[in-house]
Amino acid sequence: MSGKKQMIAARSDEDQRSHRTRKALLDSLIDLVHARRYDEVAVGDIVEGAKVGRSTFYDHYRGKDDMIVETMGGMLDVMADVASGAQDVLPLELVLRHFNENKTFARHLFTSAAGRDVMLRISRQLSERIEERLKLRTVSRPVNSPLPLSMIAVQVAESQFALVRSWLADDTACTSAELARAMQRSASGSIAALLGD
Repeated sequence: MSGKKQMIAARSDEDQRSHRTRKALLDSLIDLVHARRYDEVAVGDIVEGAKVGRSTFYDHYRGKDDMIVETMGGMLDVMADVASGAQDVLPLELVLRHFNENKTFARHLFTSAAGRDVMLRISRQLSERIEERLKLRTVSRPVNSPLPLSMIAVQVAESQFALVRSWLADDTACTSAELARAMQRSASGSIAALLGD
């Protein structure tokens, strides 16, 4: 095998090991947050459950909040798509069902003082995703708003999470399908009004 092929094979093995380690760490975190509150979970608990060393954890993450932000990436993409005009709300309904199925953890993360810092990061991630989509949307259409897209995106992201927090707090509020449609209408109306469409 040539040197170049060996390097490619070694990189592939390293990528696979890294993926397995990250999966073990995430699986450990998920198991732990089903058993106790998020603020009661320490990095030591996560590495013990994943059967890896603390230094290995820090090779992949700065802390447990990084893990939560990473695991929510796909969900935030779905929320940003719907907030930015996607008509199919089924993916958002599935995200909301996931939150509902993990309500104890979701309530704690979304509403507790202990979850405040990570929720600020998650909200920032959502607003950045919404802003990216708004930039694409406004390429072909003039914007009649004095507000920068970043401010509009923050407002929409915060309102989306406000609806989710309220829904998680009230078991009788509405179904995940109804909330998904309401979130789409709310974001669409806000964006149209703020862009001056």
